[in-house]
Amino acid sequence: MVVLRVRREQLARLSDEQVADFVGEIAPYICEVFAAEVERVAGGAPEAWMRRAVERGISFGVVSRRDLRRYVECAAYFGWRSGAPAVQSTAHAILARDDLDGPTKADRIEPLEASLAEGG
Repeated sequence: MVVLRVRREQLARLSDEQVADFVGEIAPYICEVFAAEVERVAGGAPEAWMRRAVERGISFGVVSRRDLRRYVECAAYFGWRSGAPAVQSTAHAILARDDLDGPTKADRIEPLEASLAEGG
């Protein structure tokens, strides 16, 4: 497996076609595994919602395809369109940190799932 590493400046130049291709690759998996969550956050437009989620992840400096997919998974699970404001705020604070790389950001966000499940 090859992991693509891209600098933040390069991410800003990702073409619409590249983002669309990536969303097309992850959409079937995300919609299958997180069906109820995607319906809740995306309504009837899951690919458009995923595109916005990918673009938001890119804006936070998430730099690999694997971590972008993880970001979209978290966005679906935590309802990052509405709901779960405390978890969303915490996750976005982690994502905004320039001192952390993409994998570290994702590693710190994933445990928030347990907090949400416990009502935190």
